Amino acid sequence: MDDLSLLTGCELHVHLSGCLYPEDIWELGKDVYRDVDWTMFEDLHVEAFGEEIDTVQLFAEAKESEAGWARFCEQVVFGDGDEADFGKFRAKYRLGVCLGIHWTDVLGDKTRVLRQVIGHHRQQGLDYVAYRVLMGEVTEHSERFLRVHRRNARTMRAMSGDGFKVGYLISLPRDEALAAYALVQEILAAEPELIDTIVGLDFCSVEEGHPPKDLAMFFERLHRDNERWPERALPVAYHVGESFFDKSVESGIRWCHEAALLGAKRLGHAIALGMDPAVAVARRPGAHEVELVSERLDQIAYDLRLAEGLRAAGVVVDEGALRAEADLLGGKRGDELVARP
Repeated sequence: MDDLSLLTGCELHVHLSGCLYPEDIWELGKDVYRDVDWTMFEDLHVEAFGEEIDTVQLFAEAKESEAGWARFCEQVVFGDGDEADFGKFRAKYRLGVCLGIHWTDVLGDKTRVLRQVIGHHRQQGLDYVAYRVLMGEVTEHSERFLRVHRRNARTMRAMSGDGFKVGYLISLPRDEALAAYALVQEILAAEPELIDTIVGLDFCSVEEGHPPKDLAMFFERLHRDNERWPERALPVAYHVGESFFDKSVESGIRWCHEAALLGAKRLGHAIALGMDPAVAVARRPGAHEVELVSERLDQIAYDLRLAEGLRAAGVVVDEGALRAEADLLGGKRGDELVARP
């Protein structure tokens, strides 16, 4: 058996609500959909698709006809027609989130969605799945953070067995990484039996406004702790280059490299690295035409630092022009915009 064959039963990147199939959404919602608060999903749907949606009607029609079921599936599955638009992904993702909140907070079954997802993957014949879950507002809700992630890890550990293994990557909010990380270490210290289940950390969701350089202190702390406690060392999966309309294509690519240099073991999506620039800029009007002055200055510093290697790869680097541009931008505020078509 070659190493690649091991991957056929392995899923290393799923988000709990994001891996709900239409059949799972239906199973979770068919008896309760009239009682669920769908506001979060419906508001994001308007924002992303420019049209209102009645989720109760969506469920009702799915039950009545094949056309209704097809429309239901269209609202659940993120497909080619969604044009790699992260806003559309987030909107569809929130359908499962609303259901999860209802089962957890209203019906009191706090592991119902998790059990549905894991059970489906087990039925598919997978032998290893690594899930991730993000919770924000860590500082204000640290007890909730601890409670939810402990419960998830315990459930995943209990559902592993008979050749099926579940791993858990705890997603940390980008703006509270160190606070959240300290809580993860608290869980591992208190419940060492969960070390084999909590297999890593993850950064996901909105990346705009959160440059990798802002996580330098987090990675320094992580690397020290991994050396200190090798038995519970935590690698990092980092979503980057996934949604980068707020910057130039080259800065989107740079962020991927910077995340890797910090020590991330896996880059999530990173479509900035593989998407033809002509395709990237055609996805929406004005895409990638402007970025913050601070981003442009970071890009100039990056190009100057790596000029020799870039030239070796066939990239033209005019160091004089870059330094002159940096001098010009140095008098501007970092939050001003600069054109980079």
